[in-house]
Amino acid sequence: MGMTDPYKISQLSKELVAAELRSAPDPYKLAAKTIRETVHAALRAIPSNDPSADLAIQEAVRGGLQGLILADLDIAKGGILVLREILELALDLGRDPQEAILSVMKGIASLKRLVRADQLDKLRLEIDADYHGAGEAFSNLLQRVTDPGAAEKKV
Repeated sequence: MGMTDPYKISQLSKELVAAELRSAPDPYKLAAKTIRETVHAALRAIPSNDPSADLAIQEAVRGGLQGLILADLDIAKGGILVLREILELALDLGRDPQEAILSVMKGIASLKRLVRADQLDKLRLEIDADYHGAGEAFSNLLQRVTDPGAAEKKV
């Protein structure tokens, strides 16, 4: 992901989710709500036509889901709940829902090297069941994520 995260939204989201997970009766719902709140706070400060809005969503998703990964929880279950929450938020804020879905999927895809392939495939199926055709877009995003160790292996 070429752009940087100058506001450290990813780190903030990860820490908020991780801090709350310990006491949560439903860690998936809590993570999704926390990520939604983080995205909402960020989007209030960003004009709707500003491309950094997409980055804010991606970074909040990436960071929040890292909290689930660190807790060894089901990323497919957490990921689909996050997608639903951010889509609802986009609609509430009058933002483009397709762009919001794409940004969430980019944020999840960026975690590819940290998530087991079966979890990503399960998530792809859930995305496709909820948003017909979006599972294929998610697969395409996963294919575009580069493995940071791949360049070293080729040498």
